[in-house]
Amino acid sequence: MSSRWNWSHANNSTLRSELHGAGSMMKRIIQILAALLVVQLVITVVVYWPRSSQAGGGPVFPDLDRESIVGLTVSDSEGNQVRLVKKAGSWVLPEADDYPAQESNVTALLDKLLELNTNRLITQTPGSHARLQVADDEFVRRIEFETQEGKAYTVYLGSSPRAGATHFRLAGQDEVYLAGGLSSFDAAAQPARYIDTGYISLPPSEIVRLELKNAQGTVTFAKDENGDWTMEGVEEGQSPDGGAIQALVNRASSLNMTRPVARMEKEACTVAEPQAVVTMTREKEGQTNTYTITVGAKGEDGQYLVRYSGAQYCVEAAEYTVSDFINKAAPDFILTPTPTPEAPATPAEGS
Repeated sequence: MSSRWNWSHANNSTLRSELHGAGSMMKRIIQILAALLVVQLVITVVVYWPRSSQAGGGPVFPDLDRESIVGLTVSDSEGNQVRLVKKAGSWVLPEADDYPAQESNVTALLDKLLELNTNRLITQTPGSHARLQVADDEFVRRIEFETQEGKAYTVYLGSSPRAGATHFRLAGQDEVYLAGGLSSFDAAAQPARYIDTGYISLPPSEIVRLELKNAQGTVTFAKDENGDWTMEGVEEGQSPDGGAIQALVNRASSLNMTRPVARMEKEACTVAEPQAVVTMTREKEGQTNTYTITVGAKGEDGQYLVRYSGAQYCVEAAEYTVSDFINKAAPDFILTPTPTPEAPATPAEGS
């Protein structure tokens, strides 16, 4: 009996010793892992945390001024690109036969570029460029600009860690900084951002006649002496829908583009098979003028080529802008008669 107790007691002591040793080992492992985690957090903070008022921080382009910049190209990650150049003191789109840009829209972007500074350093490690979307081949925006002295610069705009802040990097450098006044919205890669998108602008009240011709046929509207819209070919018992006609007139007299294409005489403006032709007659102060809108085929980008006889350039327009010209037919401009309610049945006598 005593020997069995001694054996059991010895085993229990050994087990407790082993458990104690295992517990100490586990505790040590946890301490090591915790220490490694702390070190990793410290490294992350040191490398990636923005440095405010960084020693030596200052303008990215200290020797540049806006007037010295003569070329600007903005690209995005989806393959869109817009090119602007300064000719004879004015900004134009060279790929659209020097279509004039709006000066204020271009200079607003240039001013924000020249205000970039190095006060808030985010990282100096090339391995973080792709993650912050400021790499040479992975970016939100790539902004290239040239000066009249022939110097070229490239800025990559990346992700936004919070509202009003955007990562940026100068090409050829590893440092990534945080910009507070420049975002990808400011640097659009579409021409519409830098031009007046209004293509046709006529007072609807001065349009007195409109003819619409498309695959559905031809329909003609004209104002009578009272200023009300009439419609050719209306059958007896039908009435033209003045509201629907006026909506079409409003659409034709005020049309926006997505981008200019070329000067009207260029081959790019040729419309071999029109999808729709709108002819408007305008009367103003006793003078009558006629204008024609020709809608061409739908492009691969979903935009439609549009020619307007009152403009020097043909343009592209969004589908919703020209869909009424292409799809509307005569029945769309006829009022639907309101059914006359049937009189209630008279109860039979004696019922």
